[in-house]
Amino acid sequence: MSRPLAVLAEARATRRAVDELGKQVAALTVAITQLRAGQPSQLVTVARMVELGHGSPATIRRRIADGTIPCVRHGRTVRVDLAALATTSGAVTQ
Repeated sequence: MSRPLAVLAEARATRRAVDELGKQVAALTVAITQLRAGQPSQLVTVARMVELGHGSPATIRRRIADGTIPCVRHGRTVRVDLAALATTSGAVTQ
């Protein structure tokens, strides 16, 4: 096989592999979305958010106030819903 044909065959094989990986990623994304939908809410305090590394208390409270961090309020207490946070900003470490 000549060099250009070998390169073309290799490119086609790579493209097939990438396409297969894309299908696997799509299937995993659907599975993760379904799992998250079935999870109960995980309400945590601002102090716990600081422990998880999401910023300082002032930053977290500011992001809650401007709506970038979803929360649940019970009277004067504020709890951040980690499940809702994960769906709006990606993975969350616990």
